[in-house]
Amino acid sequence: MSIKTKKDYQDKLFEILNPLLPHYSEGKARLTLGYTGALYDNATAEMEGFARVLWGLAPYFSGGGQNDTFEKNYLQGLTNGTNPRNPEYWGYLKNNDQRFAEIGGIATGLLLAPNKLWAPLSSEAKSNLASWISSVNKLEAPPNNFQFFGVLVNVALKKLGCSEFSQVALDKFLSTINSYYEGNGWYRDGALQTHDYYNAFALHYYGLLYSVFMAKEDPVNSQLFKERAMLFGPQFVYWFDETGPAVPYGRSLTYRFAEVAFFSACIFAGVEPIGIEVMKGIINRNLNGWWQSHMLDFSGILTIGYEYPNLIMAENYNAPGSPLWALKAFLLLALDDSHPFWTVEAAPYPKVQNIKMLPEAEMLLMHRNKNTLLFPAGTYSAPFIQGHIEEKYAKFAYSSKFGFSVHKANDCLENMAPDSDLVFEIDGLFFGRTRAKKAEVSEKGIVSNWSPCKGIEVVTELKVNYNSYSLQHVVISDVECVAYSCGFAISRDAVNYNAGVTNDCATIISNGVGCEVSGGPGIIINAAPNTNLLYPRTAIPAIKHTVGVGTTKISAYITIFP
Repeated sequence: MSIKTKKDYQDKLFEILNPLLPHYSEGKARLTLGYTGALYDNATAEMEGFARVLWGLAPYFSGGGQNDTFEKNYLQGLTNGTNPRNPEYWGYLKNNDQRFAEIGGIATGLLLAPNKLWAPLSSEAKSNLASWISSVNKLEAPPNNFQFFGVLVNVALKKLGCSEFSQVALDKFLSTINSYYEGNGWYRDGALQTHDYYNAFALHYYGLLYSVFMAKEDPVNSQLFKERAMLFGPQFVYWFDETGPAVPYGRSLTYRFAEVAFFSACIFAGVEPIGIEVMKGIINRNLNGWWQSHMLDFSGILTIGYEYPNLIMAENYNAPGSPLWALKAFLLLALDDSHPFWTVEAAPYPKVQNIKMLPEAEMLLMHRNKNTLLFPAGTYSAPFIQGHIEEKYAKFAYSSKFGFSVHKANDCLENMAPDSDLVFEIDGLFFGRTRAKKAEVSEKGIVSNWSPCKGIEVVTELKVNYNSYSLQHVVISDVECVAYSCGFAISRDAVNYNAGVTNDCATIISNGVGCEVSGGPGIIINAAPNTNLLYPRTAIPAIKHTVGVGTTKISAYITIFP
């Protein structure tokens, strides 16, 4: 079913929510959706599952939706989870606690639907809830987007008239968030020098919520958040292709359709960085695409993964309930039935430049044949504990049509799955591109300095054309070795799959789309299963180079079909 009306959105929300009902605990304060582990304990993971439902449920309630079962469950869960005498108590918080993120979801729920989630509570339950969420004012939050959860908590406490509200804490959190702003609509994620979807589905999203609820009390910051979203929106459009998908890039991709949550927040806040009909088109096409994917298991539970369930690509902070952050896209359900979003005709993807430079994000984007290609500088800074950071930020290119792959191991090319990479083979192990030490981005390409391992330094010049890009590498090596220039990963399961090699190239065409890498003897890498985010079984075209001691210049040319 194609998503068009408010009823369609409500139905899609409950396609996600209804399968959860058998998995709530007896006291309804915890939600157990699986048995895989995360950095935090199972009790926190169960609380996370409970809280993240509110990103979709609270807008539904706010927009006039009725569901007695979920309303009853959440009143009971909020009461028991914050009662120290209850066996399902969520526990005392500590510095840098994962539960800060979930408190942000609870605070947003209280802001959006106080008549459903606050007013019916007993006086004791209200006191316990206010006391528990206000713990953020006494503890240290991680120096990144988590600072916004303290903002949301204090806005909720203020709006509900709770004595736990702290203007001092609110001002401190806001000051920290504003210090992350880099200009032209872009934030850095605090201590993390990354420019990824956290700009869209976190930093801007929370700022737009703030601009709605604090418009009168704090017009200065409210206006700032709106102005920043106005600058960011026309750039973020480039991350989507004409058919709906966004380009997979960066961490936390298991949040899936949270990709479009920024546009949902813009519409909720009355901000139009692009026309409302254009935003509706982007949102609808993206959501329709997700509902044609394999993101749900056979019981209807949203899984860890991307197009299909996939633990290999996950972050270490992904618990079974984590993917429910995707529900942030359903903020639209808070809109009144008469809001023009529900009746305006969704517009096609807008006309954009074929190649666009985003200087603050240090990247180029290219649009061609319903395929968005993202070329990052690779100068990210993020902790490796998150998992597969190099693959998520350091590849030469990312694609909405081909996705990207993550390493299963580095003991062979198949396990390495080195799409869009230059990989060196030394003593039976394989080493690919890592964080760039420095990089320069221009309209025509990117020059970066990087090292795959000790003893090898590389300077790469990437040049972008309309249907291809080229890579010129200067390699300074202490050892003789072999290197492989690799193209995009192509599905091996599509119809009309055809792969071939010559002395000068490797080519794969699958169901009318594909990739060719030329400039040396070709090989086809049959990647290990489940390494690519979009396709469980892929092959990668590549060419082989010989690298000598000293300086070696090597080149590769990547062409995309059609």
